[in-house]
Amino acid sequence: MSLPLTRRGKGERKMETGRILRGHKGPYAKVCGRYIEMEDEEDSFKHERQNAYLYFQAMEGRWAVSNTVGASKCWMFAQVDMKAHNKSAVVSGWTYLDPVGRKWKKDPNVICEAWTRVKYRTPAGDKSSSRSMPRRKVTGASPMTPSVRAPETEADTHDQGRKDLKAVENSVQALIEENKNLREELNTLEKERHRRQTVATGEKSRLESENNALEAEVKDLTLRVEKLKAEADDADALAMHVQAMTSSLGLLQKQHDMLSQRALKLEEKALTMGAIDCESDAESI
Repeated sequence: MSLPLTRRGKGERKMETGRILRGHKGPYAKVCGRYIEMEDEEDSFKHERQNAYLYFQAMEGRWAVSNTVGASKCWMFAQVDMKAHNKSAVVSGWTYLDPVGRKWKKDPNVICEAWTRVKYRTPAGDKSSSRSMPRRKVTGASPMTPSVRAPETEADTHDQGRKDLKAVENSVQALIEENKNLREELNTLEKERHRRQTVATGEKSRLESENNALEAEVKDLTLRVEKLKAEADDADALAMHVQAMTSSLGLLQKQHDMLSQRALKLEEKALTMGAIDCESDAESI
């Protein structure tokens, strides 16, 4: 929101307010940063670089961040204690939607800071200047826009400028520390990636060795199966040979029986003929 312009010597000054969202290092880290209050939307702020909005959802009683102002679906939110009649009374901290698995997760590191930007409009030919000044820190969600009172004298303006400069220096130092932490985290992640890659390489080698051993075992089993099949074929041939010999033996047995019967008949005939010859001899005597 822009406050009315006030005179500052030969120039004019305009006050703007907004929010700074910081602390999130997860999938929505890019939406952290400075949000500028929107004049046509109550309790709504637009990110100064990204297509992101910080706004208050009255029905749900929470602050939310998404790519559409006033949308019911959001990337992050912070619940507010509506009984306290204070939109800054956050009771649950910030929660974000993890894109992997689509589950809501808590992030206790997220904070909001109210800020004020002082813009000076000078006559043509002079450079305009602007300064940003944190107003107060709010953990969780940002409160309603605080009132801003412009300094009344030139000395107050210079004092305010020094305070603004100190606040900027603090912000730069905080960004340096955050960058250092991010570099350390990146280094840790790189080490973890290298460790996991080493483990994966070892696991791959082990699996390849096991696979080669299994392939050799399968080959050996295949040879044994083929040998058993050959032996089974030989057994079938032997069984057929035995069956043929058994059939031949049966035929021989039948022939033997027939010959035995013929022999008996010949013996009986011989005996009969012997008896006849004896009777003939007796008659001759």
